[in-house]
Amino acid sequence: MKFLKSILLIVLLSIATSSLEARNKSKEIVIELKAPNSLVGLYFDNIHIDSDIISQEHVSELERVVLFDLNHNGKMRALKQSEMPKDQKKNTASQWRAQGVSYVISAWVREQFLTFSVFSAIDDKVCFAEDIKLTGLLNVDRGKIHQFVSHLHQDFFGEEGIYLDKILYTFKTRNVSDFYYSSVPEEIYQCDWDGGNPKQLTFEGTHCITPHPVLSKDRKSIEGFFYVSYKIGQPKIFWSKFNEKGAQRLCYIPGNQFMPCMSPKGDKVVFINDAPGNPEIFMQDFKPGVGSVGKPRQIFACRRGVQASPVFSPEGKRVAFVSDKAGSPRIYLMDIPQPGTSSSDLKPVVLTKANRENTKPSWSPDGSKLAYIAKVEGIRQVWIYDFITNQEWQLTTGGGNKENPQWAQNSLHLVFNSVGNDTCELYMVNLNQPKAVRIKTELGIKRFPVWVKKD
Repeated sequence: MKFLKSILLIVLLSIATSSLEARNKSKEIVIELKAPNSLVGLYFDNIHIDSDIISQEHVSELERVVLFDLNHNGKMRALKQSEMPKDQKKNTASQWRAQGVSYVISAWVREQFLTFSVFSAIDDKVCFAEDIKLTGLLNVDRGKIHQFVSHLHQDFFGEEGIYLDKILYTFKTRNVSDFYYSSVPEEIYQCDWDGGNPKQLTFEGTHCITPHPVLSKDRKSIEGFFYVSYKIGQPKIFWSKFNEKGAQRLCYIPGNQFMPCMSPKGDKVVFINDAPGNPEIFMQDFKPGVGSVGKPRQIFACRRGVQASPVFSPEGKRVAFVSDKAGSPRIYLMDIPQPGTSSSDLKPVVLTKANRENTKPSWSPDGSKLAYIAKVEGIRQVWIYDFITNQEWQLTTGGGNKENPQWAQNSLHLVFNSVGNDTCELYMVNLNQPKAVRIKTELGIKRFPVWVKKD
């Protein structure tokens, strides 16, 4: 029986690789918006080159980075050249505005310097300019482009964008001799928000899954990540710093451990452990920069059901989790119990009711929404529960099973992986724009993405 429950837990966690057999009926993922916001229109001209140092190929790559940043931030839209009249450079401010353009971005390379100039059609003047010294190294210079657009975003909207954020995910290379990829190691990787600059973080030669950020000692930045590793046979939770080799165990208790999630204050970690004979929810006190404090305690148990995927609310006082204790998997909410609280006194409340199979909750940092996965007509899709309206609504449609949605810090963007055609790719979407965009990293199987806001 314990074996069967562990298998069910793995299904709930979307860990089984058999989903790679699913066939994607549609290449395009469509997002159904409830109330799309208007986007600020920009026109970005090609980068002009007057340099013998920086190549046209390099500049073309940087143009692609600029256009990605401008088109997928949820606030702006860069009009294509094909959408503009041929004599657009002669336009006056009023003519730009008539075409839906609020800002015109010009750029040119002279010797080693890339200069951006932003003309405001709103008040008919140059409102922003920045010089960037290029190195000719793509991963370095693309980071400088992200920095430029971040400055632009701050200047336009008075808030930080997500251009400098990273995404953690798991990756395994394609092994043509193993259709199910079961013998291929799965390691933790990191990439930029657009999928560029991938970097391997673990080198264990085994399955490393479900990364989750670890707060720094000052609790103001991210210094590392939790993950589940099979390197000692059983799945156990480890944590590692970004710039240090080696990893530490979260705790030393029996059983299989899955799905670590740190509290917003960095002082607790919830996870799943099946040592009691059933997958149940445990919590470990934690001190950033130091590690675990004391022993973990069980905070929820239900012998007639399997529990999975616990996540903290933004204020850190509640957890959302998956349980099939009432039949099919649903998302439940529960206040974190005080030590010594009897299981009979715990009253988790079912949150999701629109569909019979719900998994993988992710709480938006502003607390207003919960993203999760629901099976609709046999395909797993991303759904949203809105705490303001107390309504559930479907976000994605189309073929391919969507899995593991995770919010960015701005509570606007989501990243998830989609399975189909024997692949598993990362996608990103923001709630103000109608399409998800595939994050183009290296070829292979990518799963369990999570945002990391790094200083």
